[in-house]
Amino acid sequence: MELEFKKRTILSEFESPFENFKNVKVTGEVRSCPLSGHSTRLLPVRLKDFARIDWTPIINRSRELGCPFCAEAIEIRTPRFPRSYGWEKGRIRVGGATVFP
Repeated sequence: MELEFKKRTILSEFESPFENFKNVKVTGEVRSCPLSGHSTRLLPVRLKDFARIDWTPIINRSRELGCPFCAEAIEIRTPRFPRSYGWEKGRIRVGGATVFP
């Protein structure tokens, strides 16, 4: 089965407060996920900056607790598919990605 991520181009027209309310046309995209049904808009401008988050304390705490997704633990802390599924080592690997049940 092949997943098809849908994308459509949209044209928005509005009077921009950033350009003294001059009439502006902006092209963007609406993308939809076939699995979740969620859609999102992508515009060429960002309306606000997102706060920068320092993830270091969370990552360090995760490592202390034994994060099953860290490279050094994935082989011993994650489940495997039964060999009858056809994957000899119990996990599907493609490039740097690993899939497990």
